[in-house]
Amino acid sequence: MREKSLFQLVGIIAFELVLLYLILIHLEKIFGGLGNLLTAISPVIIGIAIAYLLNRPVEKIQKVLKIKKIVAIILVFSTLFMVVVISGNFLLPLVVKNFQDLFDFLSSSVSFDLVIFEMVNRFGSGLAVFASYIFSFTSGVLNVVFSLVVAFYFLLRKDYLLLLLNRLLRPLLGEKIYPLVTNYAIKSDRIFYRFVGAQLLDAAILGTLATVILLIIGVPYALIFGLLLGIFNMIPIFGSIIATLITVLVTFFTTGLPVAIITLIALLILQQIDANIIGPKITGDALGLKPLLIIFAIFVGSHYFGIIGMFFGVPVAAILKMLIEDVLLSLEKK
Repeated sequence: MREKSLFQLVGIIAFELVLLYLILIHLEKIFGGLGNLLTAISPVIIGIAIAYLLNRPVEKIQKVLKIKKIVAIILVFSTLFMVVVISGNFLLPLVVKNFQDLFDFLSSSVSFDLVIFEMVNRFGSGLAVFASYIFSFTSGVLNVVFSLVVAFYFLLRKDYLLLLLNRLLRPLLGEKIYPLVTNYAIKSDRIFYRFVGAQLLDAAILGTLATVILLIIGVPYALIFGLLLGIFNMIPIFGSIIATLITVLVTFFTTGLPVAIITLIALLILQQIDANIIGPKITGDALGLKPLLIIFAIFVGSHYFGIIGMFFGVPVAAILKMLIEDVLLSLEKK
């Protein structure tokens, strides 16, 4: 009997080793297939992400106005549509013109230092890659429309879909694991929403203030640089530094040293106001992460997922920190 059990164990181990070997030698094909699958279902993934981000606004509008969920969803979608239309009609032409003027200047400026030009060129290439990635992921108008339809459906049927997911996960995970998973899902949701909401609001405020300040100083392409400062401010620690350096360097080559120095001083003061007054008021200690851990999360996220990884690496690190602390706490109790 013992020999039979030993034989079965050896057989299982041998089977698992063969399976592992087959997976490893076909790893590239497996990842390629997964990549194709993700591309195919990308509209659904984007739709779910949109529904997740819009869920809180829908719930707040529904609660404040005391209206039906479908009416709240229509109000949120209508507001977003109006914002897109207004931006497209008024803001987008100004941004495009600023970009055109900036690139015309850079291409015609013979005195532009080669090292700086290479840095700007690399930055532009990075943005181009990022833009092409976003475009390929959302590939076309039909996919965007489909994503919005998916988002609308998920928002409308959220309660039913969550109930269905709970009914599926409870028997699969068991009564001991299921409450643990749902508890961590709720905590992770709070961390992520708090971080993303705070960063978006802070970026909007800083970008607007930066644009106004640059216009007052007389910096060319102020709209582009204000937008750049706002977007990059969402990347903790390094984002605002990179955007400020780009703004000051281009200002130096377009208007001269005095305006560049004034711009640098003004942006440094604005960053200090944001770091010590605006940011803490909006976020507080939203994630409870030490600066060293934030830097580590940004570098790791940047290495594997580029600009998107730099942004999302921080909340992911906060979630992992929470999990590790809870595991250590439970081990200490034992």
